[in-house]
Amino acid sequence: CGVVLAVLALSGTGMGAVRLPALFSDHLVLQRGKPLVVYKGMTVKDGAVRIAFDSVGGGLMAGTKKGREPVVRNPDGRLERFAIAGEDRKWYWADAVIEGDVVVVSSQQVLAPVAVRYAHSANPLGANLYNAEGLPASPFRTDSW
Repeated sequence: CGVVLAVLALSGTGMGAVRLPALFSDHLVLQRGKPLVVYKGMTVKDGAVRIAFDSVGGGLMAGTKKGREPVVRNPDGRLERFAIAGEDRKWYWADAVIEGDVVVVSSQQVLAPVAVRYAHSANPLGANLYNAEGLPASPFRTDSW
């Protein structure tokens, strides 16, 4: 999945549409010109990590996807499948909230965070970060360990 996203980011590749593995939907097709939520970078401030994304489209949302039905915005806005770690490299499930076009990730168990992962597993069931157009955020990790 990450290789496909890297190729899509290159201009002039001639890739008009790509079928990705069924991470969030069994027939997700990404087309050129459609917004795709991809990890851009992070900053750490006051014990929380602020995650920025490229191509958030009309904004970010917590959503629910059932089968081939359109994504429905979660009224509570709760994000799932974010994990956070400190210098000790121990991972904990994190609290994550949307603030504008960024996601703020924190945990009471990690006072000085250095890394975040989202939907980073063989089966990211429950991952629920989407853009307003209903496209899911790509799984990502900010660490290299």
